Parts: sequence; C-alpha cells; structure tokens
Amino acid sequence: MRDTLIDLEGLLHRTLNDPEFAKEILIDFLDETPEIIQSIKLSIINMDSYAIKKNAHTLKGTSASAGAIELYRISLLLEENSINKESVFLKNTFDQLKLCWINTLDKIKSLDIMK
Repeated sequence: MRDTLIDLEGLLHRTLNDPEFAKEILIDFLDETPEIIQSIKLSIINMDSYAIKKNAHTLKGTSASAGAIELYRISLLLEENSINKESVFLKNTFDQLKLCWINTLDKIKSLDIMK
C-alpha cells in the first residue's frame, strides 16, 4: 500500500532511482513549504480568493514534486474552492492542511534517505 504522506517509491521513480536527488527535492520542499503555508493562512485571513488560489496552486505543485500526496490533495481542495469564499470551509480545510504538514514533516524526517 502506498504511503499517502510521502510516496517515496514514486519520488525515486521520478528521480531515476537517485536517492541523493530525491533527498535534494525533499530538502527544498522542507525549506519552501512553511512560507507557502503562511501565505495561504494570510490569504484566508484576508479572504483574498486570488491569493488563496495562487498559493494553494504553488503548494500543490511542490507537494506533487515531493510526492506528498495528502498535502497535494488538500492543496487542490483549497485551490478549487478558493472562489467560494466560505470562510468556515476554508479555515477548516487550512486546519487539515496544517495537521497534514506536521505529519508529512515528521514522515520526511524519518525517511532513511534523509539521514
């Protein structure tokens, strides 16, 4: 069964089974993601649907590159619903995103290729 936090098998496949390259992608992902999540948070606070969509799209792309399947799924949900402007839905989805990020971060740190 494929891990939905980090699809390491898929990431290694995309890097032609180069664990060092996969590690670089994950390090970049770890470096970039907190700022993107903060931007999404501010966009939701300001109810800026364009910024929500743009930032969620960015996170969706970086998540896909890193193999962070669940983070990708939640980012897609935010992106697709950004024009809804239902603040409760957006805030609840953002809470899911934050929790997923924490779990994904822990998972990445536990991977053998990160040691």
